[in-house]
Amino acid sequence: GPDAWVRFLPPVAPKQVFEYLRGIDLLCCPSVALEGGPTVALEAMAVGTPVIATHMTAMAEIVRDRVNGRLLPPGDWRALAQAFRDILQDRSTLDRWRAALPPVRTMDDVAQDSLRMYGA
Repeated sequence: GPDAWVRFLPPVAPKQVFEYLRGIDLLCCPSVALEGGPTVALEAMAVGTPVIATHMTAMAEIVRDRVNGRLLPPGDWRALAQAFRDILQDRSTLDRWRAALPPVRTMDDVAQDSLRMYGA
């Protein structure tokens, strides 16, 4: 039946992605296969939205478990359900995670890192 906590909405237009991500409480990325990069997670974190993700690929480089989000074993739906229950029991968790999100990195930051790395 209908669930008051979960809503499946139509696709978000590219121009509205950041506004949408800014308006949600949490982004869930329960990947079970290797992906090229966690772009949607980076976008969510850039606008202050914490992430629950599986402990795969680069997610572990950007999400610090129980500090600025959650990392869960791939395919472990029980762990995912428990993570949601934990948040529902203590909604201040999301505020703590938001406060611990890393600063946003721009392409200028990345370019400067590359210049430093290669001695230019």
